[in-house]
Amino acid sequence: MRKILVLWVAWGVAGSAWAKRGVEFQMPLGNPSGAVTDAITSRTNYLVQRHQYAMSYNDDKRQANWVSWSFSTGDYASGGRGNNWAMDTNLPPTFTLISTNFFPGYDRGHMCPSADRSSNPTDNDATFLMSNIIPQASNNNQGLWNDFEIYCRDLANDGSEVLIVSGPASFTGTLLPNGMAIPGVVWKVAVVVPQATSPVPAHQRITAGARVLALLTPNTNSGLLPWQSYLKTVQEVEAATGFRFFQNVDPAVANYLRRVKDTGTGPNQPTVISSFFPSSGSPGTTVTLTGFNFGNAPQVWFNGVAATASVQGGGTQINVTVPLGATTGPITVAGSGGTDTTATAFTVQSVAAVNLQWPPRMNLGRLGEGTVYAQVYLPGRTEGALVASNVSAWIGVHTNNSDPSGWPESAWTPATRNPTQDTNAVTDEYAAGVSGSGRIPGIHAYAARWQVDGGGYQYGGITPDGAGGAWGGMYGNGVLTVRASAIDWANLQWPPSGQIQLGGNFTVYARVYRAGLTPNPGAPGGNFRAQIGVSAVNENPESSPAFVWQDAAYGAQYGNDDEFQTTLTGLEAGTYRYASRFSDDGGTTWTYGGIAPDGNGTGIWDGVTYANGILTVGSTIGSWSSNAPVTSELVGKYAIGGAVNVSAVSESPAMEASSNTLSLTAMVRKDDPKLAVGAEWATDLAVGWSTNGVSATTNGLVQPADPGLERRRFTVSYDPGTEPHKFLRLKATLAP
Repeated sequence: MRKILVLWVAWGVAGSAWAKRGVEFQMPLGNPSGAVTDAITSRTNYLVQRHQYAMSYNDDKRQANWVSWSFSTGDYASGGRGNNWAMDTNLPPTFTLISTNFFPGYDRGHMCPSADRSSNPTDNDATFLMSNIIPQASNNNQGLWNDFEIYCRDLANDGSEVLIVSGPASFTGTLLPNGMAIPGVVWKVAVVVPQATSPVPAHQRITAGARVLALLTPNTNSGLLPWQSYLKTVQEVEAATGFRFFQNVDPAVANYLRRVKDTGTGPNQPTVISSFFPSSGSPGTTVTLTGFNFGNAPQVWFNGVAATASVQGGGTQINVTVPLGATTGPITVAGSGGTDTTATAFTVQSVAAVNLQWPPRMNLGRLGEGTVYAQVYLPGRTEGALVASNVSAWIGVHTNNSDPSGWPESAWTPATRNPTQDTNAVTDEYAAGVSGSGRIPGIHAYAARWQVDGGGYQYGGITPDGAGGAWGGMYGNGVLTVRASAIDWANLQWPPSGQIQLGGNFTVYARVYRAGLTPNPGAPGGNFRAQIGVSAVNENPESSPAFVWQDAAYGAQYGNDDEFQTTLTGLEAGTYRYASRFSDDGGTTWTYGGIAPDGNGTGIWDGVTYANGILTVGSTIGSWSSNAPVTSELVGKYAIGGAVNVSAVSESPAMEASSNTLSLTAMVRKDDPKLAVGAEWATDLAVGWSTNGVSATTNGLVQPADPGLERRRFTVSYDPGTEPHKFLRLKATLAP
């Protein structure tokens, strides 16, 4: 056996900075690939940690993905190269070991250089393990790469520490005979931090002022330039390798350092946006941007719209106001170090006040169509004749009465500007058609959706009584009823209410519109039917069994509508409700008509805006005509007071006295033929009451709308000289 004598010469460390050894010091720039020590699941990203360096080893490519280490002057000694090439037997036994043989056509290129670990034989031997070696083109390895290694070591001469990661990338697909993959490029990232002797971990000493050099060199023997020609940003190295550096560094500092490109003599100072707050706001909102090298007079744009900015913190902070007309998108800053744009968008929130304007309810036949309106208010943009730009509106219809922000896109129909809107309005109004066609008969919900200046969606809602506002709380969805009937529109035309005496008649009118049918002259024929129904209970005529229906006769044509009428008769005393209904298919499907309580509005029955009419037959206390007892409560509330039911409030009589008269003014009932209301007086209650000399009048008195009631004044003379006491009272008499 031949003995080999290895001679180590001049290991000198005099005057050197403290050289850090240990596993904990060798990944100061983080774990770029997230390598782990699992030989089964991480064969291509296996973590190796040594006192001299750390690495991610790739058994498929049979070389390291990256090697990481720290260098200070104490790590170097001249003449300390041992050349003890060795297979790395510390790799998992299932891995393929690379022999120390020369690589045909390539150097055995160190990632962690021998000179960076030349202060003692043990550390130097670790650099000659084949796991630290890649197939490197000779002119690259011995030329620009060696020059850059020397330059990096020189950076530590002032007592600094140099943090380094290096590796291969962009593999060509070609393999050496030993199975090693040939990389297309060789890269290195070096970061210089001060105070190599500091006990503070190196990554905590990385600041925005750290010098960062990133190199991306072609692994070739021809056409090579000095290493300065291959300087890149760390961001570019990350793009080429898929790795992520500075993971254990302050995020704002890391983001900045990834963007720095060294000049070869020092770093450039790029303008970099690290963060901004808040992430959303309306025009006029102040947004604070933090970063680096903004300079004294930066320019700022919100998605291309220029904004006004002021610089704080020596060029590291900008306060900027979101400009009018800005839309959701990135923020761009042009500063002293160039231009930078945020990776995330700033969301512009509209200052718009939006609503669902009208109607709160809609009732359509299966072929019917209607229009829904919505309005938006933008200060300084929608008032009067102004029409705001960058506004989009939709009307959505959905089968579920739910939050419209969760409705699918298919639910929304674009709305267009309403050109007939009053030019004095402070809002812009949009409208969209809604059809019953294709919808399942039943109840649906509708709402408005808005987008202003490219911002997020806002939703408009409406209250049941028609007040619009931003969706939520009291402002909910409109209610769309789609009927199986094809009748387009119907009403209860007139009257909204009425009173008749027992045995009297009451005529009710109703109108209907059916496209292609009622516009034609004369009564519609075929299967068309019109009816008026009456019920002793106030219920929905569409579902109530209490309604009794009778056919209505064609009366006249009004525009495109046909009017029908019928006379109600033979009703007993009491209160009734009445409504209309129409059918164009012989009674298979019906559309019901209603009327507003005051008669100012008619339409399809909805029970709120358009409801049943009210008919009173005989006295409101119909039971009086059926021999019910006459009590003081009933008389006081109904005969003399005008109450409509037992629980209602009645009007109390008012007494007036002058020097020669007494009078009582009261609301009295006049619609019951059996009922009479008068007044009587007395000067001595023990003697009795008299009606002599009592007069009654309605002159000068405001009369109620109810024709069954009358406000009446009863008067009798009064002589204080001869009548020290005089009483006047009202009296109701019910005939048998």
